[in-house]
Amino acid sequence: MWVLLLEKAFAKLVGGYNKLEGGLPAWALETMTGDKVAHYSVDAKGSGKWQKSILVHLEDATNLRKCGLHPVQGEVYSTPDFFDILVAYCAQVRSSMASVAALTSLSCALNNSLDL
Repeated sequence: MWVLLLEKAFAKLVGGYNKLEGGLPAWALETMTGDKVAHYSVDAKGSGKWQKSILVHLEDATNLRKCGLHPVQGEVYSTPDFFDILVAYCAQVRSSMASVAALTSLSCALNNSLDL
């Protein structure tokens, strides 16, 4: 059910269901989480390195989704370095999830002890 509510919120944000088609997944993730999104892709020059890009928003009052990916200077990684970044990110996500789980457990325990 929450997926339907999220879709309705997005439709309202962009001005209607007919405007939901297309766009960058990075924009959707950034909009849902409120956090900056990084995109990594294999360098187009054929070096086999991973290039980091960030989402850049273009000012346009008629289209909130108008954005693009901009490569970050100097942020090019070899495959082993890129996988190290992924491992660190996954550890950070797990830590955040553990914090949320602990807060949820504490909240449930408090509600049960207060007979709410």
